[in-house]
Amino acid sequence: MSNDKEKLSDDDLRNKMDFDRFLNEYKSVPVYKSKKFYGTILVAAILIVVTWFLWREEVETPASNKPSVEKKFIHPPIEDVNIADSIFVLKGASDTVLNYSNSTNLHVPSFAFLDQKGNIIKGEVSLHFRELHDVADFFMSGIPMSYDSAGAQLYLDCAGMFEISAFRNGEVLYLNPEQPIKVQMSAVRKENSCSIYYLDTLVKKWKYMSSVILGPPVTQFSPSLDLSKIRPPVKASSDLPRFDIAFDKTLFPELMIYDGVSFQLGADERYYDPKLAMKEWDHIKVERMVDGFHYIITFINPGDVHSFRVQPVFSGADYTRARSLYEEKIKAGSVGGSPKKLITQDRKGRKDSSTTKDRFIVHQFLVSRFGIWSLGCPKALPNGKKIAARFVDLHKRSLELDRVFLTEQGKNIMFTITPDHFQEFCYNPDSKNILWALTKENSLVILEPNEFENVKKDKDSACFTLKPIEEKVSSVAQFRKLLGL
Repeated sequence: MSNDKEKLSDDDLRNKMDFDRFLNEYKSVPVYKSKKFYGTILVAAILIVVTWFLWREEVETPASNKPSVEKKFIHPPIEDVNIADSIFVLKGASDTVLNYSNSTNLHVPSFAFLDQKGNIIKGEVSLHFRELHDVADFFMSGIPMSYDSAGAQLYLDCAGMFEISAFRNGEVLYLNPEQPIKVQMSAVRKENSCSIYYLDTLVKKWKYMSSVILGPPVTQFSPSLDLSKIRPPVKASSDLPRFDIAFDKTLFPELMIYDGVSFQLGADERYYDPKLAMKEWDHIKVERMVDGFHYIITFINPGDVHSFRVQPVFSGADYTRARSLYEEKIKAGSVGGSPKKLITQDRKGRKDSSTTKDRFIVHQFLVSRFGIWSLGCPKALPNGKKIAARFVDLHKRSLELDRVFLTEQGKNIMFTITPDHFQEFCYNPDSKNILWALTKENSLVILEPNEFENVKKDKDSACFTLKPIEEKVSSVAQFRKLLGL
């Protein structure tokens, strides 16, 4: 390949410079008709359309496609209708006994309250307390009564419940774990045993705390308790270990009038471990010894049993009160003289539903944390009959229900049935059933008592007609009356 080309002369170059021909041959293309312009417009259009669809989906998503708002764990169904708190104002540095009702009192030890930083509160404290005793109370409080037992859905047959909290200048306070509050609450029970539960609002479920064994039946208003057997109170020794347990006072009339009883071990007890008092036990058995002054307490778990000889004692203000009470009884001739009877009192405003089979107990809770505590027994849904249930209004139109509530006359349990379980609706045909419901609009509807009687025993489905409550429900007592509780 040769690079030695002949150079063009100036005349040759001038001959080739034909600009008129060049302009005639060149065809001008406008920018808006060029391929590059159309490509840019297409990309911009795609971006605008995608952006618009994303904005529309975010702003105008139909309510049915939006995530549902989670309901509150504790949600009273009717606004402004609830069980009100009783508020006690007390000194944090003082040992205080509060009488909430004829059947409930609280012993608040000194230095029981802590602020958020863990500092002991010595000044003025507002203690809030309320009791809930029946199905109407449970429903109107909005407190869930379902209990999860290893994945099985149960419901608390509840003898009584209370909620306790404390505040100082609007600030939430906490309990000092070394100074638990003692709550003594009476309850009528037909069961042979019951347990204590605490509602953990963080994990949203009831937690088992301890088991209680009830003694022989004692009917309310029974005149059979003999005050002549009362023993003089013994002051606790600071050198000996002691612990608090719940026990049925009706089995031990010698301790019946006293509050704040602790059990102290003898100096010769070498096998007691303080950790035992912190464990959860299936049973705790209390037995009086022959001398009448000492007791045997037995802690029982499967394969783990411990018994100790103890003496009932009192400390601090509990001893002062017990001593004063004992001296009053001596002056009145109740102790060591002719037998006199102690009559228990029912709570004011409550119907006396006790029978000779009822057990009336005074149970002591050792409250280690603020919140909701319950005394009861978990039970499954009734297993007498299972049907596919349908619920309609007075015009036979299907009702959009949020929840259905079922209880049985004479029982203190509230079953909650959601629409996904209507096809397997369980109830006891041999009981008097009481049913009511909340609609999707949060309206109350109730079932006539004889509706269950109309369900044919050989049918596996039923249609229940629920009627609206015409009058405005303004109190728990009114709702209780509407249900016939």
